[in-house]
Amino acid sequence: MNGIQNKKCMYDYCCQRIICHKEILSRIIQEYVEEAKKMTIEEISKHIYGIKMSSLEEYIYSKKRDKNNKQDVRCYFNLKECIQINIYLNLDYKEDAHVNKRKKHKVYHLYFITRSLEYDDGTVLMNINSQLNIYKFRIYISNRYRSNNECKQHNEILTLMHIILSYRMGAKYKERLIKKYINNKEIDKELEIMCNLSQAIEIDIKEKTVRKVTREVTRQNNVRAIYNVMKNLNVSFDVAMDIIGFTKNEKIILKEYLKNKEYLLTL
Repeated sequence: MNGIQNKKCMYDYCCQRIICHKEILSRIIQEYVEEAKKMTIEEISKHIYGIKMSSLEEYIYSKKRDKNNKQDVRCYFNLKECIQINIYLNLDYKEDAHVNKRKKHKVYHLYFITRSLEYDDGTVLMNINSQLNIYKFRIYISNRYRSNNECKQHNEILTLMHIILSYRMGAKYKERLIKKYINNKEIDKELEIMCNLSQAIEIDIKEKTVRKVTREVTRQNNVRAIYNVMKNLNVSFDVAMDIIGFTKNEKIILKEYLKNKEYLLTL
């Protein structure tokens, strides 16, 4: 992974750490777990246990291997029956087959899909396999999510998840928004780390864009210089490059550049 990808991976890992807080998990469970819909956040929090997420090393390894089927956060919600909840963050959804080895209890798979243009923001798709006791939710929400009336019933949880998952927000703005829902010092510390990473990502993206534009301008200028030599001295493309003094590697790059740009020139 390159520098930007590494920072995004670290950002996603910080998202996991925030999601693991009971104050966040309680709100997610209240929204999507049928048995918890009529309970308060405080009541739900008391019944959550066995919260687990991968270590940073495991997480980076799984991302390098593209093992998107592994949950990012897992926990259990215990009322009259034990309910397992798997949460998947920041990914392109891939259809997969989940097996519930312990069919005696329900298993919820909650996919927060932030990198797909397949559905509009706020779309929630549910699939139930009653034989395996599996409940699967696909929740579509982008970095540019805006609350709207069409998905009003889900606005609170979607807005909260958007605040957590989006790396386009400044630190103070994100902190101010999330405090409308949660005021927790531990979460504030995690947010500060996330926001520092998001600022670094934005800087890297801007620098990468500048380098790309500079490279494009340089290659266009080189092509113009070659054409001028060809025209004025009536020589071939290769000879013109030799006259200007391009290295072997530069010649290869320029030829590939011209092919990709579909110039009407025999190389």
